[in-house]
Amino acid sequence: MIEKFRKYWGEIPLIFYLGLIADPRLKFEALNEWLTIIYFNDQIKIEEIKNEINSLLYNLYNYYKEKYGDDISSIKLPPTSTSSSSFYKGALEMLKSRKKTTNSSPNNTTDLDRYLNIDLISFEDDEDFDILIWWKSQQHKYSVLSIIARDVLTVPVSTIASEATFSTGGRVVSDKRCSLVSDSIEANICGKD
Repeated sequence: MIEKFRKYWGEIPLIFYLGLIADPRLKFEALNEWLTIIYFNDQIKIEEIKNEINSLLYNLYNYYKEKYGDDISSIKLPPTSTSSSSFYKGALEMLKSRKKTTNSSPNNTTDLDRYLNIDLISFEDDEDFDILIWWKSQQHKYSVLSIIARDVLTVPVSTIASEATFSTGGRVVSDKRCSLVSDSIEANICGKD
């Protein structure tokens, strides 16, 4: 069983862990528990992976900060109707002025540091929690980090064995269903995707 577990979960891409950290209900606390399960309390391996994840997180943050800068206007706001566009312009101006005063403070911490230092957020009904909506609502508080979260969390994750993927056709086209036209076969396979 351990051999099967290691085959599918032994080498998890680091980007998957960033999705876990981007969840304000979990962050590094859940990461520690997850790594303990995966690496069977191998503290040396766990610390090595945590250091890699931390390094990746800060490198990614620095890359996005360089790409988008501190200017809040570089973040795309949702499309608005003409009646509410003046509201967004006013809010944007207010945020720009607030941003200038924040940057001049001696305690200049990054979005990432501030996010990692806040307590875990608890929600009464986790089923109704939409992480992308949460990050959208926090984009002015964590401007650079919200872009990273948007990019990391919108990638669909699939961890299916390749043999299962390629054997789908055999389950759709059987002896009793061999006269299906190609469009019907394609629709059946895509419908299960």
